Amino acid sequence: MMHQDGEEYEGEWKDNKYDGNGKTTMASGLVAYDGDWKEGKCDGAGKFQWASGATYEGEWKTGTMEGKGTYRLESGNVYDGEWKGGLRHGWGKHIIAVRPKVSSVYEGEW
Repeated sequence: MMHQDGEEYEGEWKDNKYDGNGKTTMASGLVAYDGDWKEGKCDGAGKFQWASGATYEGEWKTGTMEGKGTYRLESGNVYDGEWKGGLRHGWGKHIIAVRPKVSSVYEGEW
């Protein structure tokens, strides 16, 4: 499906909503989300990429980062761990990087 703004969806449908496996591609060619959908929202395993270059790869629930996943920024900062309601929650490791070396690491509960 091609939207008027140039966004494209290729994948499975159910009841006229994205449902199953599929991906959205922005008009610029950037793959915004590639993974599982349920009732038109990211739900299950998938990878999302923002225009800034930041990515999240992991588990989703009703369009929100939920479960285990890895969030990466272009700067090299990385959070790998548990999420709840789109926020770091539970056990995780956050690396704040100043290239070419790591400047600090926190590993523990959020």
